[in-house]
Amino acid sequence: MYLKSSLFSEFIGWLKKRRGKLYLVGGMVRDYLWGRSSEDYDVVVSKDVDIKEFFGEKNIRFVYYERGGVKTYKAWPDKAEIDVCEMRAKSIEEDLKKRDFTINAIAYDVEEKRFVDPLDGRRDIEDKRVRMCYKQAFMDDPLRILRLFRLSTEFSLTIDRETLDECKKAIEFLTSVSVERIGEELKKILLLPFSFKYFPLMENIGLMEKLFPHTKRNLTLYIALDREIGKWKINLDTRKLLSLKVAAFLGKDAERWSDFYCFGKRVGKWAKLWFENRLLPYKVWKGEESLGRLIVDFKEDCLPLSVFSAACISQEPFEQFVRKIFLNYKRWEEKIRMIDGWDVMSIEPEKRGEVLRSLRIKIIDRNVNKDGCLRSIT
Repeated sequence: MYLKSSLFSEFIGWLKKRRGKLYLVGGMVRDYLWGRSSEDYDVVVSKDVDIKEFFGEKNIRFVYYERGGVKTYKAWPDKAEIDVCEMRAKSIEEDLKKRDFTINAIAYDVEEKRFVDPLDGRRDIEDKRVRMCYKQAFMDDPLRILRLFRLSTEFSLTIDRETLDECKKAIEFLTSVSVERIGEELKKILLLPFSFKYFPLMENIGLMEKLFPHTKRNLTLYIALDREIGKWKINLDTRKLLSLKVAAFLGKDAERWSDFYCFGKRVGKWAKLWFENRLLPYKVWKGEESLGRLIVDFKEDCLPLSVFSAACISQEPFEQFVRKIFLNYKRWEEKIRMIDGWDVMSIEPEKRGEVLRSLRIKIIDRNVNKDGCLRSIT
């Protein structure tokens, strides 16, 4: 395997001098076998080497923790990320067998230049299949349930039947996992292109009910919306994209669950705005105040978000709908730009942001012209 990071090469040399053994593992090896590049390095080393010494010598920031007698280090040299974990068993083969899925249970022996694959993970990579490493994998860490669907979605993998059966058995134990960890995995799934692919299966096996109890989940709308976003390859700020998807999926419960799973209050606020207006920009052209706020909050991203959220559920032809939106948006954009910095120089600095925000909403909702705005200021 070719290693881009010169620092990582130094790390390998440093280990050899101390007779330490090093293996590349996990996502880095998996991505390499799939022909994908990676800037992150997942490493397993023998237990008899003090890794902190190397990071200290190179003045690299890192975090360190110990769990079950096994030390783990995470460092961030340059733009790369290095995860170093001590071996959790007597041999690398036994260490790999304790991992989550076979496609992540392949190691590369840097010194001997060979792959170590005790569970035939390379065959699963070729077959595009995700399979658990051992029967108790989900019970040992129920978060692996979400990771199963994230990997399946990200790499378009078929889920092994026995793996899915064991996954279903462990769903009831998912509540033992912290909401922060669950939230991070949910966020990763939602932000993937075409993340709708496995949602029906997640719903059918009871996973969604466990994650979002007592909610009306709009799976049809979510799938339609996410298909449009994936098809058109929209590149949006992650919080805005997340808020739109959560709003489409959870409807009126979006704000509550966004906060619960630590997506952030801003995401919850945006999601609430989207749902209140049924994910459609129709009313904004008629002067609805909440949609005026939506334009102010989303600024230049409001137009593409509106187009793609509405395209999948609009009753009129898509081309006609988009043309109407562009014409109206251009008209509003001109109104919003009517007031420039010279017009508000007399406002106290600490009040300018509040005044401008208020004026933008008035321009949108009440057809206020420039003279009217200036009168509002004075």
